Amino acid sequence: MKQVGFTLLELLIIIAIVSTLSVLSVASYSTLNKSKALQAQTEQFIEILELAKKKVNAGEKLRCNSLINYSVNILTSTSYSLIAGCASGDITLATYQLPSTSSLSISAYTNAETAFTPLAGGATTNCIVITDSKLNECRKILVNTQGLISEVSASCSCP
Repeated sequence: MKQVGFTLLELLIIIAIVSTLSVLSVASYSTLNKSKALQAQTEQFIEILELAKKKVNAGEKLRCNSLINYSVNILTSTSYSLIAGCASGDITLATYQLPSTSSLSISAYTNAETAFTPLAGGATTNCIVITDSKLNECRKILVNTQGLISEVSASCSCP
């Protein structure tokens, strides 16, 4: 009589293959999530820089009699603030934190303050690098004197 079915060895091989594929897919998914988090935080930083530029171009004075600039100031390796610079003193509008559960940090910058000035429309030249230390990946943000903000995929260091 002929038996129909799989042998124990065949079943063990199938289980080993499925287990290996599962482990690889979970590891890839985790790496993808970390990479997406790095990209999201870089985009948020760029959005805050753009917001500072828009506010200064709109001449938004808030409680200032005389607006000097709007700036984004790097406070620590994991935090930065949006600030209105007034002749009477600075006003912190918001402070942002990189997620504390991640391995993200602001690893390099040429100036702690990126300031956008009214009328002239200029900006402080800056280079900011956001790094994920576990992935060994980074994103570099450049701001030029005209206030143009760009993300570049060059080396992860600032001049």
